[in-house]
Formats: sequence, C-alpha cells, structure tokens
Amino acid sequence: MSITNCAYVTKNWFKQIFLQLYLDQRRSRVFAEAKKRTEWKCPDDLMTFEENCYVTNEEILSSFELILKEEMLYGVTSREQSEHVLNALKTALDENSRERYLKLLSATGEYPESTGVFYFSDDLKYLCWRPEKGNTFQAAFRAMITAIQNGKEWVKHPRNLADHFGFFLFLSLLPYQDHHLEIPYRSHPLPGIGRSHTHLSLTDPGRGHRQATVLRRESFETNYVHVEHLERLGRTRREIESYRVPNILDFVVLRACVGDLAPVTAYLGRPLCEHSGTFDLLKAANLASAAATAFFAMGAAEIKLAIDPLTITQAMAYLERLMTLRCHPRQALSVAFNLNREYVDDRTPGKTKIVKNKLEIGLLGIDVATSVGWDKVTWDGAGDVYPSVCVMEQIPFADSLTLVHTAHEKGLTTYFSGGFVIGKGHIATAVYVGVDGIGIGGAQVLRLIDRMGHEGPFLEENLDIINRERDEAEASVRGKAARLLCCLDRLYFEGSLLEELEPVRQELFREMKSVNESALSRILQFASSFDLPIGLQKDPPESDYELWVCKRIVASGEKGVAYIHGCKQNKQKMGQALKDLQAHIAQADDIPAVERRVYYLDAIRQYKEEAGWPADAKPLRAKFFLFSQKGLPKEMAMERAS
Repeated sequence: MSITNCAYVTKNWFKQIFLQLYLDQRRSRVFAEAKKRTEWKCPDDLMTFEENCYVTNEEILSSFELILKEEMLYGVTSREQSEHVLNALKTALDENSRERYLKLLSATGEYPESTGVFYFSDDLKYLCWRPEKGNTFQAAFRAMITAIQNGKEWVKHPRNLADHFGFFLFLSLLPYQDHHLEIPYRSHPLPGIGRSHTHLSLTDPGRGHRQATVLRRESFETNYVHVEHLERLGRTRREIESYRVPNILDFVVLRACVGDLAPVTAYLGRPLCEHSGTFDLLKAANLASAAATAFFAMGAAEIKLAIDPLTITQAMAYLERLMTLRCHPRQALSVAFNLNREYVDDRTPGKTKIVKNKLEIGLLGIDVATSVGWDKVTWDGAGDVYPSVCVMEQIPFADSLTLVHTAHEKGLTTYFSGGFVIGKGHIATAVYVGVDGIGIGGAQVLRLIDRMGHEGPFLEENLDIINRERDEAEASVRGKAARLLCCLDRLYFEGSLLEELEPVRQELFREMKSVNESALSRILQFASSFDLPIGLQKDPPESDYELWVCKRIVASGEKGVAYIHGCKQNKQKMGQALKDLQAHIAQADDIPAVERRVYYLDAIRQYKEEAGWPADAKPLRAKFFLFSQKGLPKEMAMERAS
C-alpha cells in the first residue's frame, strides 16, 4: 500500500496508546460520579498509581486493579464487573493484538462518530488521513483539533476512535521529526495592548486541559493555558516543594492543540538546593536554564520560577545566571514572589533587613525583576492553609493597584495568584487593578480537591463562569479605566506617550485609587480623542510589534515624553536620534523578516539610551561575570560561577 499521508504505528505504540485511552475512560467514570457528589476522596494506596511506569503486563494489571478499586469505592462498578474488566484486559494484553485492543475501546461506547480526520489502514499498522487535511501528520492533527474546537458541542476527547489514537500518536512521532513542532505559538501579551487585558491563567497539570480546556476555543482564546502541578499533601511549604516540574509531554500536546490561539505557559518551581540545604549557584541555575529552554523550544510563551528559599543577593545571582535559549521578548521569564514569607534583603553590606510587609515584598519583586532584566513579576498569595485565602483579600486595593501601576511603567508584565474563587468579586478586583494575568484553577475553581490536596475531577463547566466574570468587569467603567491606565503606563515605558497625556495618566491613577467613577468616566471620554492602541479588534502583528513601537515613538515626535526628557540634556542629540529612528522605519521593507525583531529592538534601545529613558532605569549587570563571595553567605559557592 502507499504510505503517503500515513503514519506507521509500532505495536508497542499501539499498546501504549490503548492503555492511555482505556485508563482515561475508566477514570472518567469515577470523576463523573465525584462531580455529582461534589466531593473528591483519594485513598492512600491510589495516590501515585498514575505516576507508575508500566513495564510488564503484571504491573499494568496491578495498576488497573487500583483503578477498579477506586470505581468500587464510588459505587460505579461492582466486584463482579471489575473481575470481568480485568479478565478482558488480561486477555488483550496476553494476545497483544491490535484488533483486541480496538474491540475493547469500541465497546466503551465513547466513539459514536464513524468518520473523522484519521482512519486505520486495513492491517491496523498505519494511521492515515485524507490529503485535503494536510501534507504532514502535524497538519492533519491541527485540522482534527480545529474542527473540535470550532464545534458547538463540548467534548472530552475526539469522538472518532482513530482521531483519539492520533491525539496520542503525536508524541510518539515527534522524536522522529527532529522534535520539531511545525505548529506556531502565541507570544506572551504585553500590558494594555490588544483585544483583552486581564488574562485568566487557566491552571492544570495537564489532563484537565487536554480533556476540556483546549478542546473548546471560547474557553481559552483570550487567556493563558497554564501548566502547573501543585500538591501540598497536608504539609507546609517549608516541609515540601509543592510545585512539581510539569510533564513536558503533557505540555507539548497542549501546545499542539492550542497552536497560536493563546499563550501556553508553565511553572517550574523553586531552585534546586543541596540535601544539606546549601545553595550551589552553578548547579541550580544551569538545571533551571536547561529545563526552561526545553519548554521554550516547544513554544512556551512564559516560564515562571520562584526564588524560595534564597536571600535577595542569592536570588539575583541565580536569576542573572539563568540564561535560556528563547525568542525574546516573544517568550518571557517570570519571577514569583510569595507574599506570605519573609525575604532577607542583603544587597547592601552591613545593612541586611527582613522584608515581610506584603506591599514591600511586592515592590521588592519589581526591583529584582527589573534589575536582572526579566520580563514579568508574579505576586503569589499561597500560604500554608489549604485552600488559600485569595491574594486580592490579602492586599488592600490601593496597594495592589500601586504594585501593578509601578511594574507597568517599568516595562514589566504582572500576575497575581492564589485563592481566587467564583462569585466573590476576586476576578473583578483583579481586573480593576489592571493586572495582566491571574492564576485560577486548583482547589476552588477548576478542580475538586480532597482534604490532603490530591487533585480530582476537572470542573470545565466553570470555565464559562470565570470568563463571564472577567468580561463583565472589563466592560465596566472601572475595568475600562484600568485598561486605559495599563496602556498609558506601557506607552510611558516605551517613551511614546504624549507629554500632554502624562498628567492624565497621573490623575487616572489617583482617581482609580479613590474609586471615583464619575472622574474615571470623564477621563475615559477625554482619552477617547487620542489614537491609543487599546480596544483593537485583533492583537498587533507579532512579527512587527517592535516596528509598531518605533512608529509610535516617531508619531509622538517632539511631543513624546522620552524626547522631551532627552532634550533637557541635549536637544541637538535628540533631534538626530529621532531622525535615525525614522531612517530605521524607512528601511522596513529591506530588513529580512527573521531579523526584523532584533533590528527594531536595537533601534528602540538606542533611542531610549540617547533620551536617558525611563529616567529611573537601572543599567543591567553584564550577563557574563565573575562573582565575589564578599558580603555573601559562606555556603554559596559563588566562585564557581563565571
């Protein structure tokens, strides 16, 4: 037979995919019952069965016995039925027959559609697709997922058995395609620019996303799809690193499903420390760099890392040394600061201080992120209580607004996480302070969780509710005002803000703090007469965003805040800098597309350096350096970093 538009499926792959599909279907029965009861309980001997690595048929059957035990616990399967399932599975495994595997899956009743994008060859050795669905397997995969995402019915998996096989065959084939994802990704959004502003960072370790979030376009298109694995297991943050590094295979499947419809992000957790508790900079930074680079290579829009339990000097050394291969600024690095811990600020020798006030911790996070040249700061409200108290309840409104405003005018993207709940105004408050993203999911919104923190069924029905809460808040006067302030702060950072809008920006911040809606309405009306990049029907073109910024700076001309600031030092020099920027723009058609971002990033940098803008900008420390141990804790092997 011709193997055009076909992918060979080895017998081992066939067995692995069968087990994955069968596992998902058995567990979905339990999850459905748990959702009816609105309660999740996970027996101790079931805690880690999904982490098991199946090698022998005996191990597979042993693991499925645990699954069936869970089904009996919830009353969805009797003992007799369990024995029948195990016997049928044992027969299939003993035969190791493709036909037998498909027969077991077909008998579940989960595949009502007889045709799809993919189909099996007569001998079941190939998974094939019609030529009009694409020239490559990845193209056909995207055609299948797009059809599901655009459908009106909410499904948990492809409704055709061959399509569902194709869903998981993707990972088996990727290594034989040089690990190259030909599917484009979506960049990390910038503050105040584009269609939406406060993005919901829909959080799940992976299975909930692939069975719900990414199969319905409306759920994620104006949000982040965030991959994060958090389990406390009844212990405090000092006793256990509750954030596991996500499974990159789960991440890759989600990336392929989402494509360029939304940013896909991941959280890698704390830096590695030795068993003794000491910190080896080189080992920790290089390990995190390698992990982050792997996720970026698969199209991650953002990688977030924490700095617990380091001092600030240690943390800055770690973040500066953490160098990744990424497409900057399309792919962002984010540093997380927990508002419920104390930080040792030892940057000034002899003047070490403990920072524990939440506002001061938030401002410290901004200072550290800008000093090390990172792109985003996260303020996390997670504590040792489970579930967490919402971070928006832990910080006064004026303080959270101050944090976001301060970070934006320094060029950072912002994020709050911890304890968001439906129907309590948490999402609306986040919108009103103008934060770019909020972490939402986990115990109180998108998952049922047991008393020990084990994650249970995904609550996809809540996705529409949280999207609606965000949209309604953004449509209000306070929501529109927050978005306007974010936009003005971004233009201020770029240096393209008109000087006459600077007092408007300052007044807007004051009136938002005092929640004066009549004043906010007046300011919104006044600002509507200016050509500002908000309320766009679509996001700006990613390939030419930097060129777009250059054009905005030139459009502001001699009335831009950066130009006026630079003229106070040397008017003649600024006149030439503006002409140079105009010359750069005129060459746009001559610059190869692959070089355009770097070319115009450098043009912006040169202009802002000539203007000395922003006025309080700190020069970044060199990325290649020798560290001295002077003033640092003795246990740091800083002399190893170079």
